[in-house]
Amino acid sequence: MSLPKPEQNSTHAKLSASGAHRWSVCTGSVALSEGIPNTTSEFAAQGTYAHHIAAECLANPVKYEPRDWIDYQETIDGYVISCDEEMVEAVEDYLRTVRSYISSDEDVLLVEQDFTPELIKLHPDFGGSADAIIISKLHNTIYVFDLKYGAGIKVDAFNNIQLKYYALGALLASKASVDKVVIGVVQPRLKLDGEALSTYEFDAVDLVDFSADLIDAANETADLDAPLVPGEKQCQWCPVGDCPALKARQDELMTQEFEIIGDDLPSDTLGKALDIIPLVEARIKQLRELAYQNGLKGNPPPGYKIVEKVARRKFKSLEEAEAKYEKILGNDAFTEPKLKTAPQIEKLLSKEDKKALADDVEKVSSGLTLVAESDKRQPALLAAPDDFDIVENKTDE
Repeated sequence: MSLPKPEQNSTHAKLSASGAHRWSVCTGSVALSEGIPNTTSEFAAQGTYAHHIAAECLANPVKYEPRDWIDYQETIDGYVISCDEEMVEAVEDYLRTVRSYISSDEDVLLVEQDFTPELIKLHPDFGGSADAIIISKLHNTIYVFDLKYGAGIKVDAFNNIQLKYYALGALLASKASVDKVVIGVVQPRLKLDGEALSTYEFDAVDLVDFSADLIDAANETADLDAPLVPGEKQCQWCPVGDCPALKARQDELMTQEFEIIGDDLPSDTLGKALDIIPLVEARIKQLRELAYQNGLKGNPPPGYKIVEKVARRKFKSLEEAEAKYEKILGNDAFTEPKLKTAPQIEKLLSKEDKKALADDVEKVSSGLTLVAESDKRQPALLAAPDDFDIVENKTDE
């Protein structure tokens, strides 16, 4: 089957929905980050691929299903990303969630809808594309859904600025007469209490006040003296590596008295430290990612190198392995609904069957990583930048 490839060379609005959690709070970050390219990561590239598969399946349910992409690889932002079982299951969770909110043939489903033409009427730098929108005449409600493929940080729908931004675009584009808005974040790989969906409902009329606040913040970003407001959410994905306001907060942490960390540590000192620590952690993450990106370009920091991650054993053919080891081990071969990993299967096999296992598995590295020169692994052979079929990351859009 010929499968559609991820969109290439996509661009973001200057004041996009995906960055609204930053620029609407820290308006000074826009001028400070002018001309600084956004860094990416392997995790972001995985999210881009998952979004692509989800969009194709949601828009063309008869033609495609997520499993059609299993083991297909794409090079996204220089990372070779494979659609594995985890990605398939996550996308399936997302599709089930969105489709469960379609309650009538009159409901309108919009997939990757670009609301820029409507949003720029509010401000010339506005724009954004929502993952999925349902306009329900039956419930007089606009539903906004956003797929978050990440498994590291939980994203809450409560008062989510990015999704309210999409809801505003949907309302302007549809000109629908609705009473309610429901925004939902679907994060299948980070379920809490077995639930992948987080929702927040509010009155549609509230978008009037929201749009006014958004426009005020957008206008303030044009001021070169706009305030810099460090915070965990806005600093986490900010491309600025030398923010004076963030540096001041870090210096504040370093100058506090921590000689004795124990019961005698003043409570207010500990509280101030806890407020600042997430900002420092965000800075550390940025530095690590910058070092990794430079390493991929053949310019790692002195004393470091890019190597392949430790190869793990996996089945050459999952389908053949499922049939074979179900016969040998029965239900013990599965952690419902998936086949156990090759190392887990090996522990359950007899000596004779263990020998046969070797023909069914192969060692596969999951990617590259930056390590110290003292690491025994050999430097990875890196492709030249021109060899990459680059697909720009649009995970958040």
